[in-house]
Amino acid sequence: MIELPSFFALFIVPIFELLSRLNGSGKSIRESLFKIRKMKKVYLKMLERFKELPSIKQVEEDYGQLEQSDKIAVLKFPFVGFSISEPVRKNLTATKQVCDCEISLRLALDYGKDVSISPYDIQEALEAKFQGWGDQEMNRWECKSLVKEPRLDGLVVFRFLFKTGYQKSPQ
Repeated sequence: MIELPSFFALFIVPIFELLSRLNGSGKSIRESLFKIRKMKKVYLKMLERFKELPSIKQVEEDYGQLEQSDKIAVLKFPFVGFSISEPVRKNLTATKQVCDCEISLRLALDYGKDVSISPYDIQEALEAKFQGWGDQEMNRWECKSLVKEPRLDGLVVFRFLFKTGYQKSPQ
């Protein structure tokens, strides 16, 4: 016996995906039937945006990889570790909030291995890609700070702090 969630995911969702594309609605079934949480949307859109920066070789959530020498050895450089948070939320109504969203990007380059590109060229390209970027679902991104982290291990690490915001209501 097939479980309902598996059946739904394997058969029903693809059928609705096809129908929504055929009827020209432009919305996928995920957008139509399932509201994706705003923070997750920021994450997914950011990952898509990184695809436009071919010089960045690896992008993943920052869980301290750059502080662990055994993790550094397996990273592909230039590397970006990111974290996304909502440090401030304000109620508009009982069910709707305005959220500030902070995105921390840590751009790491192993300058000892690859000196063909200036770390500042990659840093400028990353900043240009995200500064002022936004859409109808989130405010334009604003780079609030850029700090070059002091390191003893030979890595060049730039830490960006971007801010955006959006309205959020329960799913």
